[in-house]
Amino acid sequence: MAPGTSGQPESKGQKKTINIGYELAHQAWDFKIQQGSCRAKIPSNIPRQYDPIQNLDSVLIFDLMDNSNGLHCLEIMTNCLHKNILHAPIVQKKEDVDCISVWHEPYTGNLLAYLESTLLGAKHMVGEKVVLPTPVLQNLISQVFDGLKMLRLCGKYHGNFTLEKTYYYKKNGNEIIVKLANFEVKDQVKSTPVLQAKDCQAVGDALRKISKMAKDRKDLDFDCSQIDSLAEELREFSFGDLCNIEKKIGGHPFFWVFDDRKFLLTCSIPLAMNKRAFRQKIEGNEDLIALPWDKEDYDGLINLMMKYRADHMIKKFDINSRVDYVLCVSGMYAHEKELKTNIQVDRVIMERNPGLCCRL
Repeated sequence: MAPGTSGQPESKGQKKTINIGYELAHQAWDFKIQQGSCRAKIPSNIPRQYDPIQNLDSVLIFDLMDNSNGLHCLEIMTNCLHKNILHAPIVQKKEDVDCISVWHEPYTGNLLAYLESTLLGAKHMVGEKVVLPTPVLQNLISQVFDGLKMLRLCGKYHGNFTLEKTYYYKKNGNEIIVKLANFEVKDQVKSTPVLQAKDCQAVGDALRKISKMAKDRKDLDFDCSQIDSLAEELREFSFGDLCNIEKKIGGHPFFWVFDDRKFLLTCSIPLAMNKRAFRQKIEGNEDLIALPWDKEDYDGLINLMMKYRADHMIKKFDINSRVDYVLCVSGMYAHEKELKTNIQVDRVIMERNPGLCCRL
C-alpha cells in the first residue's frame, strides 16, 4: 500500500488546496501490456512517518538539476517490481520546481543495524559454537541476491550496495524482508554486465564486514569458514560469471541446508572417491582435519562408526588418513538411523567441522 494526497476545492469562487491522505491497495500489474490497477482508499490511515528509527518521511525528493543518481534510482524504484527492491508506487512532478516527489513503500530500518542488534541471528542457535551463516543471516543474504537478480533481469545494476545503505521491513512481527535501495549511477564507460558483476563483489565486501564483526565479538564463538569462503568466491567475480551465477554462487555451501549436505556426503563424495586424483586432493588438504582425526569423539559418533565397520566386517578406519575421515563422516550421515542414537549427525558435524563442505 502507498500513501498520497489529493487536492479538493473549498468553494467555486475560491480555490484552496486541502491535503487528503489516501492509500493504494490491491495493486495488480500486467507486465505484458505494462499496465496495472489498484484501489484507492480515502482517507488514509497510514502515518506520514514510516521510519520511527531514523525519523524519515515517506517522501523522497529528487533534484532534476542533478539528475544522474536521482533518475537512475527513480527508474529502478518505479520499474523493477520485486519484494526485495524498495518500491516507489507514486511519483509526482513539483510545479514550477525542477524536482520530483516520490512516495515509497515502508521500511523498518537499516540492515546493518538489524544484524548487529540480533547478533547475526545467533540467539536462535543452540550449542557452544555459532556457525555462520545462521538461518537468519542465510535468509537475508539470499534475499539480497534475489533483489540483484531482478535488477539484472531488468537490465539494471545497483552501483552502491552496502549493508548500511540497504533497508529491511519487518512484516507481521517476524518476517524480515530485505529492501535494496540507494542505487547509484556509475561511469558509463563500463558496460552494464561489468557493473552488475561489481554488485556481486560488493556483496562479498559486505560478507567480509559481517565476518569481522563476528570475529571481534568476545562473548560468542563464531565460526566464519563458510561466510569467508563465499566472500572469497565473490572477490574475483567477473561479468563472465553472470551467466553461471546460479550455480557458482547459489550452489555454494553458504546457502545449503541439511538435505544439501547429506546429498554431498552420502552420494557425491562416495562416487568421487573412485577417482585417484580426488583422493589425493583430500589427503593433501591439511585444512580439512588435523591428524590423527580421532582426538575428538564427535559425541560418540566416531566410536559408533568404528563398531559399525567391525560388526559388518569392513576394514577399520585409518585415523591418520583424511580420506578415511571423510568416509567416516559420510558413513555417519548414511547410517544415522542404523547407529541407533538420538544424536543428530548434522548438528555434530556443523559444530566440530563447519567448513567441511567448503573444503571438499
